[in-house]
Amino acid sequence: MTDQGNRAGTDVVIVGSGFTGALTAGRFAEAGYSVTVIERGEWPDYSSSRAEQPDFEAGSGNNWVVNPNRRNSRADQPIDDADSDIAAIMLNAVGGSSVAYGGQWHRSMPSDFCTRSLEGVGDDWPLSYEDLIP
Repeated sequence: MTDQGNRAGTDVVIVGSGFTGALTAGRFAEAGYSVTVIERGEWPDYSSSRAEQPDFEAGSGNNWVVNPNRRNSRADQPIDDADSDIAAIMLNAVGGSSVAYGGQWHRSMPSDFCTRSLEGVGDDWPLSYEDLIP
């Protein structure tokens, strides 16, 4: 990115323009603060995204690679995730990769509260499923 001038009047500095950084910068600006966002990468070449083309998904891995070990951009840093259960998906560029984690947890069953008594593993909870119903 290029330097946009004097930062002496900056109230807030945000590192990273991903989803959270951009949203935070917007909120501070709406509140009247002078905001500077520092970004590690360059502006992406949006002309190569081809999102409006019917074959987008077939070629999306050519120009928009989420693995920093394959992209080889100046702003990328190699990541060794060989021993990890999850692979890193990140983009060092203006707009960031907006890394988010999601999860789903199913409702517990009555037997989940007494696994030691029923199956000999873990510990029984100090309360029962029925205790939590109210």
